Amino acid sequence: MLDENQIAEAFDFLDDYETRMGNHKASYHQLKNNFITQKTHNIDVIERLKVLAKEIFEAKENTSPSLPIFEKPRHLLPPPFQPEVFIGRAENLAEIHQTLFSRAKEDTILLLVNGQGGIGKTSLAAKYYQQYGKYYSHLAWTLAEPSILDALLKLALPLDVEFSPEMEKEQQLDLLLTQMANLEKPCLLILDNANDPADLEKYYKALRSCHNFHLLLTSRITNFESAQTYLIDSLSKENALTLFKKHFPQHKSEEDVLFENIYDAIDGNTLVIEVLAKNLNNLNNALKTRYSLVDLLSDIEEKGLLFIQKHSQKEIDVDWHH
Repeated sequence: MLDENQIAEAFDFLDDYETRMGNHKASYHQLKNNFITQKTHNIDVIERLKVLAKEIFEAKENTSPSLPIFEKPRHLLPPPFQPEVFIGRAENLAEIHQTLFSRAKEDTILLLVNGQGGIGKTSLAAKYYQQYGKYYSHLAWTLAEPSILDALLKLALPLDVEFSPEMEKEQQLDLLLTQMANLEKPCLLILDNANDPADLEKYYKALRSCHNFHLLLTSRITNFESAQTYLIDSLSKENALTLFKKHFPQHKSEEDVLFENIYDAIDGNTLVIEVLAKNLNNLNNALKTRYSLVDLLSDIEEKGLLFIQKHSQKEIDVDWHH
């Protein structure tokens, strides 16, 4: 039987799909309200939750069940690190999947996922790699550093592409692209942190020549006319608070207003929310409060966010939220 925390996590997951529920929304809210007010978690509630979830996802998710599934997709490079906590982005994942697999427009084979630093682009792309990897014959994840050219050439070794010593890097790329074109489609290539507009412009044509690949680029570039873009916004206050409480379980509901003030002060930045929550968790425990939410808000207002981030990150590890 599921425990209370597991059911609560199921509700958190379904919250991401609330806008897609249609006629199921009233039933969902009634079920959730009963759970919250009565703390009911008997087998009947669990079964109703399973049935409701199945109806919602089958009716609304539309994850293209007719797509072929590869039982053993080949990972050309090491898979990305998966975020410890992933909240509020399920609908983004579904939309990216639908965009990449849509052939209505030719440019949907390359998608630029953009947004401010720390908003969650890398975490979202890593989750896409994990959740939808079964729809690709080959997958590769790499940093677009020091350049897109260098990132692409990392694929030479796993694809058994050999270069003669006298070949320039541009010639190596041409040979590599020929080999990539022979792979069974679709393949997935994710280039993380493609933040240099000039570099992207230079190798955009080479990327677009990979017609059997879906190319997902995370970037802080906000204006690149040649590519289709997908903007990642801040988490909603509700989801941001859920994330905050995941890393700082001692948070009290009476301090929700203070959290909202902090959310506004940091523009809802996902990475900063995680850093601050983990820092608070390290500084406080059930027996003693050494640094309160009031203290945190005061320091942000007096010393600035950069000071808080710098001193927080010295003490804790954080997930990827580039």
